[in-house]
Amino acid sequence: MKRIIINKYFSNIINLLFGFASLLFINSTLKSDHSLFEFSNSIYSLVVFIGVLFLINKATKKIKREKDIRLLIVSIVLGLIFSIFMVLGKNILLLDTVEIGKIKTWIKFLCGIPFWSPIIILLLTFRPVICSENSRFDKINLKKYFIVCWGIIFGVWFIGLIASYPGVYGYDCIYQIYFYIIHKIISQHPYIHTYLLGFCTWTLGNLLGSYEKGFFIYSIIQMLILSSSFAYICLYLRKRNINRIFRIVTIVLMAILPCNMIMSFSGTKDIVYAAMVVYLTVMLLYTIEDPQKLKSIKWIIALIIVFFFQSIFRSQGIYITVLVSILLIVFSKKYKKVWGVIFVSILVLFAIYQGPLAKACHVKKIDSIHEMMSVPCVQLSRVYIHTGTKLSASEKREIKKYVPNCTQYSITSQGIADSVKNTFNSKAFKENPKEFIQLYIKMGEKYPGYYLDAWARLSVGNWYPDMNYRDPAAFHPYWEYDLSSTQTSWAFPGKPLLLQRSTFHFLEKVTKGLRVISIYNVYQKIPIISQLFSGALSVWIMLFFISWCIYNKRYKYILPALVVFLVWLTLLLGPVVLFRYLYPVYACTPIWIGIMLSPGVVEKDTKNNEF
Repeated sequence: MKRIIINKYFSNIINLLFGFASLLFINSTLKSDHSLFEFSNSIYSLVVFIGVLFLINKATKKIKREKDIRLLIVSIVLGLIFSIFMVLGKNILLLDTVEIGKIKTWIKFLCGIPFWSPIIILLLTFRPVICSENSRFDKINLKKYFIVCWGIIFGVWFIGLIASYPGVYGYDCIYQIYFYIIHKIISQHPYIHTYLLGFCTWTLGNLLGSYEKGFFIYSIIQMLILSSSFAYICLYLRKRNINRIFRIVTIVLMAILPCNMIMSFSGTKDIVYAAMVVYLTVMLLYTIEDPQKLKSIKWIIALIIVFFFQSIFRSQGIYITVLVSILLIVFSKKYKKVWGVIFVSILVLFAIYQGPLAKACHVKKIDSIHEMMSVPCVQLSRVYIHTGTKLSASEKREIKKYVPNCTQYSITSQGIADSVKNTFNSKAFKENPKEFIQLYIKMGEKYPGYYLDAWARLSVGNWYPDMNYRDPAAFHPYWEYDLSSTQTSWAFPGKPLLLQRSTFHFLEKVTKGLRVISIYNVYQKIPIISQLFSGALSVWIMLFFISWCIYNKRYKYILPALVVFLVWLTLLLGPVVLFRYLYPVYACTPIWIGIMLSPGVVEKDTKNNEF
């Protein structure tokens, strides 16, 4: 009896220490310089301490009662990842360095574990009423259900489109349409998208007597594609027997969230790509849950088509297709040959698209090496700028040889790689890639901190959920709304096509509201709601879902999630953080939540188990 009391006493002491460590973590990751001690010297710290201690005690009791080592390990690993993201994100934004070489940074990493792990433990083991197996199916049949969801989402977005007529003419579409007009299609953008944009805006615009009408038609086509993919998610949730209230909330958020609405009529390839990622993810889920679908020729053809479009609408898409396809073949038990046929078919279509078809469409291939060098360019530039006299004259010459504009890297432009990677010396790299690789490794060994700082500052919005606003160190908004008025001579030897926005009087408030949200990011003022606009939060949910799969031994669900995970990994090497790049990850978020709330999904089933 005495031993039990002593053990309980020490357990309580440890929990108190964990609670205090959690407070230190919270205080250290607030986006503030703490000059007013707004948290540490506040009654709120006591209130938060009580709440954190309650969570720690509850999680500790659950671990002791169930003796679940798997749960403990998963929660610690994911908790550490979340802690690292929060510490590095705050440091790089406020201090312009992640301070990876300081012991206090590592202490903060560890202090975050007792804060995040109890939350993760309770969420992983929480089975809310919303996933009750007694939830009823709607009486409407599945086909009509899909059409109704599609119509609702498209209808609400259409109001936003009319208020923003003819759509968001920005991003890269102004360049793509210009190249279409002068008949110089380049491989930097998916030429199928360039032709679609150009045909609608320029060709149909000329026929209709208004380029705005032409772009409006493109916006409608894109909205139909994206809204149909969202309706496909809703249909999947319906088939999973998710509670009706949850599904209604999902449909409402899909329709009314301004970020979805604005993205739906933004003229960028990333929106169509997001729809393809959604379709591919859901189709893979259907396939792993019911492998018998692979006996259907129609289903196989549909998979090939979706895989193919996922491969061509973003340059990294083909690499995702290759890796996912190989894993599907390796882990498949009964349908290896079918997956092999699908994989080969995709490669053949891709080869035709990039070869004979591209040639027939007069697509000019351009050097894309500089696009892949975004991270190395900013890393070498940061070393050049921040080391001062530490670099020898020969080392400076070597860096400038490959990154001529390295001196343009500054605190006001370090959130975007364009200023340094656009002038990357591809010719010198091709002539002697070994020399560049040796230089890159040598500088990394000497200045690893600068390398990490440069990467973190460039990619912070892809993993730090509190950065859901326009990056002050990048000239792009988080998402665009105003029409582009670009007339830069270096981009356009001639005069680019400029469009004008017109708004109906009765929709002026909608126009103003969308513009205020886009330009001024006013949602940041509203707790919780602000996180609905965070692309990085969707990354966290995806990582949590993968952890959920590992904890519940539902490994087959990791394969569909891998598509989205790989999309995210490619963004970590990208040139800038924009919401449109993260949108494929964001769009898939309801899928993960729906699976985790599905009745009976945790129970292990071996019937027709393909993976």
